[in-house]
Amino acid sequence: MNIKNRKNNTVPFIALTGVVVACILFVLWLVSKPHAGVQNPINLNTPSNQQTTAGEAAKKEFETKTTEASQQSESVKATNDTETSSPLTVYLQIASVRKSGDDLSVSTVIQTIDDSGECILTVLQNGTAKLTKTVKTQTMGSYSTCQNLVVNIPALQTGTYTVEVNYKGSQNRLGKASKEVTI
Repeated sequence: MNIKNRKNNTVPFIALTGVVVACILFVLWLVSKPHAGVQNPINLNTPSNQQTTAGEAAKKEFETKTTEASQQSESVKATNDTETSSPLTVYLQIASVRKSGDDLSVSTVIQTIDDSGECILTVLQNGTAKLTKTVKTQTMGSYSTCQNLVVNIPALQTGTYTVEVNYKGSQNRLGKASKEVTI
């Protein structure tokens, strides 16, 4: 191969490389540029004292309930290791309740690993059930949650409601939690 032919092949390669680099830089510029009207939904600011206090209280409550449930689980297991034993209460926490448009979304934490249980969500007003939905549980590593616990609420009037979640799991496990919300 002679040197003259080699130089002719190098020029298109260098030009192509330049075009590719220019395209990459253009895409990086577009991605880094803020877009008008789009807000970051994640608040990255330092939490307020109220948020910090509320978070620490929720964590302490969760740890206390987890310890109680664990001790109860061990005592039940030691006395009777069959499925016919009395129900075992497990800790269930409503982590959040969010309204988005006509939907009400409820996030839960169940302090047990169970992918075959069920959760029953009931939305009550003055003790009267307004909405009910039943879903399966889903394991999340070291705990479980109620899958896709979202209900459509367009017919509900503005007011205060009680969101109640009942868990019935495998091995005769039960849990219950409720939370007041204003819609």
